[in-house]
Amino acid sequence: MVGPETKTGERRRQQYERASDPLYTLALAQRFVVGKLRNMRTILQRRNRDRGDDAIAEVVDKIEALVERAPRTMNLNSLRGVEGSGAALYFGVFKRLFLDDWPFAGRVRRPPTDPLNVLLSFGYTLLQHNVESAVHAVGLDPYIGFLHEPVPGRPSLALDVMEEYRPVVVDSLVMKVCNQHLLTPAHFQATADPERPVLLDEPGRRTFVREFEARMEEVGAYAQAPADEPGIETRVTTRRSIELQVRQVAASLAASRTDYQPYTVR
Repeated sequence: MVGPETKTGERRRQQYERASDPLYTLALAQRFVVGKLRNMRTILQRRNRDRGDDAIAEVVDKIEALVERAPRTMNLNSLRGVEGSGAALYFGVFKRLFLDDWPFAGRVRRPPTDPLNVLLSFGYTLLQHNVESAVHAVGLDPYIGFLHEPVPGRPSLALDVMEEYRPVVVDSLVMKVCNQHLLTPAHFQATADPERPVLLDEPGRRTFVREFEARMEEVGAYAQAPADEPGIETRVTTRRSIELQVRQVAASLAASRTDYQPYTVR
């Protein structure tokens, strides 16, 4: 039922070798964080064009400053601090991006305590599975990452690549399904279970998965040509772009260079 892990042992050897190099690890991790920050900034700018919300505009400027700061970090801890600051700013104004009064006091992961956090966590889980599949397909080890430390059971490399896609795939999708009333508060139920205080019902899950799959098949511009496939594809589906990003990671690992270009949107 399960195919072979990989036929590219050399590719994994390169990955393990580069992951043991602190300077290389930091340089590649910086690229992942810059991509995520740029995409968070873009999502806020897009949603604020018609609103003219000063609070959102202020956060956009602050995230821009973090984009400039990330490449100057001297170690992974400070880089993770920059990423965390950007996420805190972003989710601090996230509720302002919704037309209706959805409860949201901030990003809460374990467990998600309100409908928006439930959707974010659900979407990130779906996205993680897609990225992890791409990592396996390319022949890299999903459990050896650069930004995310190796932890038993955590696909660190998949989480690294996934950072760039969180805002443009999942966050924007949550805004769509809520603002277009594809999902409403009636799709959620409060429970007495402290492990799962809010549940999305079955019709809501089907709707969200359908919209997620549609987002993954959307075709858009792709400017980050992998080093081993220069200029071949300029318009691809989101799912294909994830595979190309992982291939670009593999090419950077093989050449021992940190010219990886994060996936960003305009």
